[in-house]
Amino acid sequence: MILDHYMDRPILWDGVIATGLTAAAGYLIWIGRLSAPDLDSAGGLVSDMSNAGFTASGFILTVLTILVTFKGLSPVTPKIESASVFELFFHTDLYHRSVTIIKNCVYAVLFVSGSGYLARLLFPSHVLPMIAVFVFATTVILLSLWRCTLVLSKILRLQREG
Repeated sequence: MILDHYMDRPILWDGVIATGLTAAAGYLIWIGRLSAPDLDSAGGLVSDMSNAGFTASGFILTVLTILVTFKGLSPVTPKIESASVFELFFHTDLYHRSVTIIKNCVYAVLFVSGSGYLARLLFPSHVLPMIAVFVFATTVILLSLWRCTLVLSKILRLQREG
């Protein structure tokens, strides 16, 4: 399934998708089908994106902290007959894969959020690099949040089916 391939290397695929969208936006601006904002607006967009990214990373870290805390509170070796599905989940590879996916989301979001501020420092009077960073970073942030939501929905489905 496509989603399985995506989840095997999410940071790679986020980069590919974000690069494609960034190139498409740059091309549309170049041929005149999309107008670039003025310098102040571009800088504002990049700053807003960075702030939203840092906020999103806080949300993702909270989810990760809750999962790790629940794992710490679960029995080391649950009794299969009396354990809840959620307790069994903590002792499977699915738990470790979920934590890895969420942890990588934090890394990706923090990296692109920081790149927004770096772009403001390196290109203070250039619109196109700021637009490129904005499109790339916004795509990575949205895909990371979507990935976290997929993992959480699978965990909730597992808990409901238990």
